[in-house]
Amino acid sequence: MVKAPATAAAGARTNWGTVFQQALSAAQGVLGPKWNTVSQGATSQIDALNNTAQYIATNKSKMKPDEYKMVVANQKLALQNVLLGYQDINIAVAEETVQAVWTVIGAALKTSAGVAIK
Repeated sequence: MVKAPATAAAGARTNWGTVFQQALSAAQGVLGPKWNTVSQGATSQIDALNNTAQYIATNKSKMKPDEYKMVVANQKLALQNVLLGYQDINIAVAEETVQAVWTVIGAALKTSAGVAIK
């Protein structure tokens, strides 16, 4: 299991660029040498997931909890599907990668906006 790196302190402004870099590192940690193969597609999708979390943090008062949970679930599934498009990635590795990435991004979302999504 990947431990989420420290993000901004409670009440502080989250640096989503740093969160994105930490999420990329988490994915690289799971994928190892396979990262070189999947990096282009995975990076774009990790960015989308990070942007989704940032959007939720900014707009959570305009959204219902079910809405942001659905959007995150869709983005996580999109990342998993991108990874599964590569021959060397099986479902277990894809799921582990998504979990590692979300551990980082989800922690930042919880810190910045008090929104906890599994």
